[in-house]
Amino acid sequence: MSEFGLLGRKEFGKRRRTFERILITKTINGPSSYKQGGFTVEIKNLFDIDNAIAVIQNDNTLYKLSTSVDKNKITIKVYEIGYDSTNSKLTINEVADGTDLSSLSITIFCLGR
Repeated sequence: MSEFGLLGRKEFGKRRRTFERILITKTINGPSSYKQGGFTVEIKNLFDIDNAIAVIQNDNTLYKLSTSVDKNKITIKVYEIGYDSTNSKLTINEVADGTDLSSLSITIFCLGR
């Protein structure tokens, strides 16, 4: 896990308020048995996450990831992108229950405090 400190200032009238945010990157393997609805990752270095994105680094299949945040936990949903040759359209479906995603390397970027 990598940690980068960020410091910002914001003016509120005559008072100056300092707020600190930390950018954390964490690389994990996907779950060995995916459950629809996503899997949760806890970022122990933060107590409150403002925003998070997840990126897959290696695989031959195209995936889309979506993230949702609750305090210091990130839920990651994995969608497989395919092609329906019958209708000539792209398909995006959440990965089925029980799918082994342990070969996937997922990097999470989150900003919080």
